[in-house]
Amino acid sequence: MTFKKSFKFLVVSALILAGGAAVGCSNKKAPDPTSTLSGTLVYRDEVKLSPNAVAYVRLADITDGNLKSTTVLQQELHPGGVELPIPFELSYKDKWINPSHEYSLEVRIVDQGKLLFINGDKQQVLTNGHPSTVAMVLERPGRH
Repeated sequence: MTFKKSFKFLVVSALILAGGAAVGCSNKKAPDPTSTLSGTLVYRDEVKLSPNAVAYVRLADITDGNLKSTTVLQQELHPGGVELPIPFELSYKDKWINPSHEYSLEVRIVDQGKLLFINGDKQQVLTNGHPSTVAMVLERPGRH
């Protein structure tokens, strides 16, 4: 093969490979759409959380009742030293939420192994006219 033919062969081969790669890229699946549930956590007691404190923010499907709730998503926040209100955001895939189901947000703050705060009232979110942004007022356990 002459230099000219070899060069032409390489150029054509490169173009074919590049075209195949471009076609392959177009077959990639688009990422699932996502949404965000956000808000703030507050409590009325004058309690300074230690750096080890953990807030567990849980999105639950409560369609079958609280006792049979299913966790959709849970996030841990480390609010020690953060001023009130404590902000949070839960990002979820839209396909995880069934528009005909009921969902609630549950919060627990644990500090040094002790449960300090919970949300006393069920906070419904996302579906059936319920909000995607909430202000959660937490209470000491046993006060609700």
